[in-house]
Amino acid sequence: MDDRNFDQQTAQDWINVVEKPGKSWRDEHVYSKLDSLIHDALPKTILDVGCGQGICSEKIDLTKCKYTGVEPSPYLLNRAKQLYSSGEKTFLSGNAYDLPVTNRSFDAAFSILVWHLLIDIEKAAFEISRVLADNGKFLIVTANPDAYLAWKSFYPDAKLTGKRLEGTMPLGEALSRDVLYLHTFNEIISSIQNVGLTIESTDTFLPAKDFLELNLLISIQGRKNARG
Repeated sequence: MDDRNFDQQTAQDWINVVEKPGKSWRDEHVYSKLDSLIHDALPKTILDVGCGQGICSEKIDLTKCKYTGVEPSPYLLNRAKQLYSSGEKTFLSGNAYDLPVTNRSFDAAFSILVWHLLIDIEKAAFEISRVLADNGKFLIVTANPDAYLAWKSFYPDAKLTGKRLEGTMPLGEALSRDVLYLHTFNEIISSIQNVGLTIESTDTFLPAKDFLELNLLISIQGRKNARG
């Protein structure tokens, strides 16, 4: 899966993993960060960029907030609509480069495990900035650039072309084609700051199994600068 390819088999593999019964690392490490975002920002509207099959809309507190999820894969989008559509939850077809929503229409936005699939992260950051209201909050969770050595170990047949690492990796009980763009930490930070967003905190988490000194993921939180 990447910014150009969301095939049916990969989508089904992802559905099987996410919908597996019981708690997963996402409950402790990801959904808790999303709830903190909501409790801090108190948004009336929140956007999920790359919502997949919609699991975040079920796992976080949306009692006072309208949720919109945007997803390019028709297979994942259909699953999200099937499972989670309601009056307060809307799922739209679109991608991180061209969000199908109006300017300054969200009080908060987040994107989970999408950024490392994108070649043009500044264009994606611009879209988040465009749709956020002034002082709107954002959260991005992506691959930690300092842990690329650990990430590469997941791809036994990896092929590296420039910054694009492509191969198959275990996804649940299946082997799925996957892509990882090796953006540096400075490139990620600059892409966000260059579009009128202020970074307030970063945090690495989720220790790699065979690289215990490395955390696989990084979260980046901040807000959109108010217009003068």
